[in-house]
Amino acid sequence: MKSILAILLLFSQAALAQETSLTEKITSYLPNAVSFDLAMNSTTVFLQDRESIQSPNSSVSNKEGVGQLANAISLSVAPNRNQDKGFGFKTGPDVTFAFNNLHFSSDAALLDSTDFQILRTSLGISSELNYKTTWGTPFVSAGVGLAYSWISWSSPASGGSIAAVNKNIILTLGYYTYLTESAIVKVFARMITEDENVWNKALDASQGFDVPVTSVSNHIVGASFAYAFQ
Repeated sequence: MKSILAILLLFSQAALAQETSLTEKITSYLPNAVSFDLAMNSTTVFLQDRESIQSPNSSVSNKEGVGQLANAISLSVAPNRNQDKGFGFKTGPDVTFAFNNLHFSSDAALLDSTDFQILRTSLGISSELNYKTTWGTPFVSAGVGLAYSWISWSSPASGGSIAAVNKNIILTLGYYTYLTESAIVKVFARMITEDENVWNKALDASQGFDVPVTSVSNHIVGASFAYAFQ
């Protein structure tokens, strides 16, 4: 009887260890950090048979100072604070919410009197390759996701909005470090592809004539402040 109890105890401990290990593995892929981005944002729209138009002064408001920064809030998998020095790899889901005001510059006077607002929420998965050092961790990451984009416009002549669901690709190059056990600061440069179809419809409707869009990209440079729930 003692032998049977001992065997059952061993099996129960092994099952518990396996369950704990499985739980830890699942947890490691769940978002556990919330971050807030402060960055300069420039959206470039490439037009067929025309020069591209850009929004170098895009902002979250029309005010000066902090209002010129593009803000985004996201949930993601925090980098491993206890990672050994050297190369590391992580992958996991990302959820992002961003809002920006855009005003395009055009030497042909196209869009000069039109203000755009874009709201983007995206759900995707990204993979990161990093290299931890004594002073911090440089990294490069690539992600793909499904985004909901809402674009509105206003001008002396017209106003309106349009929305669509689309795929996007996000590429990021940056550097981060832990300030405390839970606080992370990151500097980064990021490129996000936009949906050319929804922008084509928005520009056509806002200008009242065909504006043939071939591609759209969003370039962001700035800093991110995150809190990791350990």
